[in-house]
Amino acid sequence: MKQTIFLEPDKVYHIYNRANGSELMFRDDDDYLRFLQRFGILLGGYLDTLAYCLLPNHFHLMVRIVSTLEVDEEREEVNLHQLFSNLFNGYTKYFNLKYERKGSLFMPNFKRKEVYDSHYFAKLIAYIHTNPVKHGLVDDLNEWTFSSYHAYTTLKSSRVNTKDMIDFFGSKEELIRFHQNYNELLHDMKGLDMEG
Repeated sequence: MKQTIFLEPDKVYHIYNRANGSELMFRDDDDYLRFLQRFGILLGGYLDTLAYCLLPNHFHLMVRIVSTLEVDEEREEVNLHQLFSNLFNGYTKYFNLKYERKGSLFMPNFKRKEVYDSHYFAKLIAYIHTNPVKHGLVDDLNEWTFSSYHAYTTLKSSRVNTKDMIDFFGSKEELIRFHQNYNELLHDMKGLDMEG
C-alpha cells in the first residue's frame, strides 16, 4: 500500500489531481476562475504558490508550505489535507449545481510529490506551464490563460510567488528562455512514440 505524503512546512510539493473518468472539471472560464478564487481563499495563507496550470480535466500546482504552520503533534502532519479536501468538495458542489450532475468530480486522494531536487525543481515549473502544449490544447504556452506563466512574463501583482523562481533561474529572461526551450522540445517530440 502506497504511503501518504504529508505536507510539511518549508517544503515544496507538486500537487495534482484529475477528474473522474473522462469528465471535464472545467467547462468554461467561470469554472477556472471559481477554482482559483477558492484555492486562494482557503489555502493562500498556508502556502506560497510557485506555479499552477488548470486544464479541462486536471490541474497541477507547485507550492511551498509556509513555515509558520502548526503541526498536529499526534499525527505529525500539517493540517492542510482537510483544506484541500474542502477545496475539492466545495468546487464539486458548485460544479454539480451548475451542470445539474451528481457524484464526485475529482479522483480520490489528490496526488502530491515532494520536490527536493534542484533539477526536478527547475523542470517542474516548465512541465506545469507547458502542459497545455503537451496535451495539444495550444501550440505555445503563452496562449493558455489559466496558468501562472503569465505572472512570470508580465510580473504583474498576483498570488504567485514569482520572486523565488526568478531568483532560482537568475533572471526573468533566463526563466522564460528555459520555458521556451522546454516548449520547443515538446514540439520536437510530437509524433514520436515515447511510450515503451
